[in-house]
Amino acid sequence: MSPANRRKIGSHFDLPIAVAILVAMGKSGIADASKYAFLGNCRSMVTVNSITGALPLAMGAAGVGYSQRVFIPKDNLKEVALVKGIEIYAVSEFKEVVEHFSGERLLSHEGERRLV
Repeated sequence: MSPANRRKIGSHFDLPIAVAILVAMGKSGIADASKYAFLGNCRSMVTVNSITGALPLAMGAAGVGYSQRVFIPKDNLKEVALVKGIEIYAVSEFKEVVEHFSGERLLSHEGERRLV
């Protein structure tokens, strides 16, 4: 995914772009998207694949107080679990994000159960 007028480097923008489209269409169920960070590569709008640089991106989101809730690919959970002070929601499919915000299937976060 890449808007025609915006240069995109890396695939870590796929998930946030997909969520932003849902928010813009009023289909997300997210009351305030600024409270969340979304990181991930979406393949065919189905699977959410791992990204490089997940740890510094999550640290940046936590460090500036941008977000205390971070949605990441499950494959990046071990490294992002090193970041303190955030709730981590690890997903493997885009529909998990959609179902979480629609209330259809709420995800549990990894805030208290750190892998380290």
